[in-house]
Amino acid sequence: MITGTSSGFGNLIARTLAKDGHKVYATMRDPKGKNADSAKKLSDLDNIKVLDLEVTDDNSVNETVKRIVETESRIDVVVNNAGITGMGITEAYTIEQIKRLFDVNFLGPLRVNRAVLPQMRKQRSGLIIQITSVSGRIVVPYIGAYTASKFAIEAIAQTYSMELQPLGIESVIIEPGAYPTEIINKILAAEDKGVISDYGELAKAPGQTFASIGEMFKGPDAPNSQDVADAVKKLMDMEAGKRPLRTVVDTMTGQIVEELNKASDKSQEEMMKAFGSN
Repeated sequence: MITGTSSGFGNLIARTLAKDGHKVYATMRDPKGKNADSAKKLSDLDNIKVLDLEVTDDNSVNETVKRIVETESRIDVVVNNAGITGMGITEAYTIEQIKRLFDVNFLGPLRVNRAVLPQMRKQRSGLIIQITSVSGRIVVPYIGAYTASKFAIEAIAQTYSMELQPLGIESVIIEPGAYPTEIINKILAAEDKGVISDYGELAKAPGQTFASIGEMFKGPDAPNSQDVADAVKKLMDMEAGKRPLRTVVDTMTGQIVEELNKASDKSQEEMMKAFGSN
């Protein structure tokens, strides 16, 4: 089961896994409306069934998962991919906008996990793959609201990895860098015009940052979004219990985040020992 498959990483992941022979439930919003074309193209492929799913709606999530379980009697893998991004002066994000970011990027995966975990616990097996971001580990200006939502789901995904492992269920994280997917055209921009105006010339900085990211996506050395889909497949192909908690997929800043993750893992191990656990 994959969320957010109408475009971007989710679409590539669905295609990659279906081609590899997996039975894929590709979920997306409004597959009979605005995403009808994408839904049709996926549905025409072998091994893919498209289902309507809105990750911000409890009933939608629960009913979709129920439908899959009734059909298959199990769910082996969930890829929490659906998400939205944001760029702008952090102070200029309204509380409603912050809620929107967290509803999709943080509460969305929680809803999905709560819906699938009873079946995975029953099976005593399962794999949850959370697509987060290198921005779930490091902070840069003007994407603070988005980054906060990714930090939050990173924490939950890591906690799941500890709590679910004794039940035969794995929780792992993929941390992509910046990639040229359709999400770059769907940025939730800060909208408090009064605050933006008060920043004067500094208000131009988010736009300049966005433009520089766009330049990174031009030319033969631009990052390839297929890398993320391949990382999902690689994790699925690994032996259960041998999968790493975090996988960084970033050709530009990946080494920086890798080093941060190594330091974090060491500190986490020491913390667990201090609490009498390991």
